[in-house]
Amino acid sequence: MDDGTPRPPLDRAMLASLLASGLLWLLLLAPPWTDALGLFLVGAAYVGLGSVAMAAVDTRDPGRDILTVLLLWVVDVGAWVAVDTIGAVATDGLDELGAALCFSVWFGLWIGTPAFVIWHLLALVLRGCRWRRRGPLGAGA
Repeated sequence: MDDGTPRPPLDRAMLASLLASGLLWLLLLAPPWTDALGLFLVGAAYVGLGSVAMAAVDTRDPGRDILTVLLLWVVDVGAWVAVDTIGAVATDGLDELGAALCFSVWFGLWIGTPAFVIWHLLALVLRGCRWRRRGPLGAGA
C-alpha cells in the first residue's frame, strides 16, 4: 500500500493540545487522588493513544480525518459503556445484566459524547491560542 510518497510528520501542535486538554478534562472528570483512579488510568491511556492517532492522520486526506474521529468517538463511548457495565455487574451481580447494559449504552452516549466533544474543542482552543501568539506561519507576530 505504500506508494513511495513520504508521510507527513506528526502534527506536534495537535498532539500537544490534545494531550493537554485530555489531561485537564481527565483531572476534572476523574481526579486520580479520589476513588476514580481506575477511570483516570483508562482515560489517560485512551487520551494518549487517541492524541497520537489524531496527530498522525494525514490531513491531506479528509476521509481519514473523519474515520479517525468517528473511530475515536466509538471507542470513547465504548469505554464509558464498559466502565459502567463493569461497575453495575460488580454491584448487582449478573442478575440484572440486561438492564445494566441498556443503561450503560445510554450512559456511554450521554457522558462519552459530550466528553469527547469538549476534549476536542478545548484542544482546538489551545491550538488557536498558540496560533494567535505565533502567527499563521510560525513567525513572531
